[in-house]
Amino acid sequence: MKKYYPNTSITIKEGDLLYSYKINRGTLLVGHLAFIGPNDNVFHVNQVKPNGHIDSLERYSRRHVQGDQLHVLRPNLLSVNGASKWALENIHQVTRYIFTWNLKRMSNNYCSKFIWQAFWYGEGVDITGRNLNDSSFAFVFPKDFILDRGEHFTKKGTFSI
Repeated sequence: MKKYYPNTSITIKEGDLLYSYKINRGTLLVGHLAFIGPNDNVFHVNQVKPNGHIDSLERYSRRHVQGDQLHVLRPNLLSVNGASKWALENIHQVTRYIFTWNLKRMSNNYCSKFIWQAFWYGEGVDITGRNLNDSSFAFVFPKDFILDRGEHFTKKGTFSI
């Protein structure tokens, strides 16, 4: 049975990314990114302990304020099984929310870096299009995903909380 994002005709699909325009006052990072994994669970990293979270879509929605808009980005990959499996196996390795440019380290992490790692380690793809690898020292910003020009993602629409 197909499931849909709230008040839309957009089907929920494993691998979808959810982007919101939150501002993190601690890091001044603009935007938040989450990943739809197995069983429509939402995988994301934030400052709340434990830092790596697996939420239902309903619970994840409650982390936002009413009126927030979530943008649905769908990967153009044929399969996201590897990224999904990697996220499920590694979300609890995140022990500290910190904006860091070491792309290899799991314990120190933030939302968009974790999603980059899921696609890098799970699918072997740099989904930023910046030719990054796990030896690179670079920041992966949430905007790298929302500003994608269709190379790696298709923007499916938005829904309001």
